[in-house]
Amino acid sequence: YTDPTDNPLFRERLLHELVHFAQHASGAYARFDCPAQGEFDAYRLGGIYLRQLGVADPLPGRMVWMRRCSAC
Repeated sequence: YTDPTDNPLFRERLLHELVHFAQHASGAYARFDCPAQGEFDAYRLGGIYLRQLGVADPLPGRMVWMRRCSAC
């Protein structure tokens, strides 16, 4: 991709970080038991996004990572 914003994998990573931004901005982050809990939604939405585009997920064990990275 000439422009990284055309790359669906770049956009998925951007979406991941935007989820964290929304968690902080909405105050949801303050209600988490630990900072890692925000990872579950960020990984989940990224997977949904890639699936909707029909793009192969570069993280084949996404469900495992969602659970592992969001554990306190």
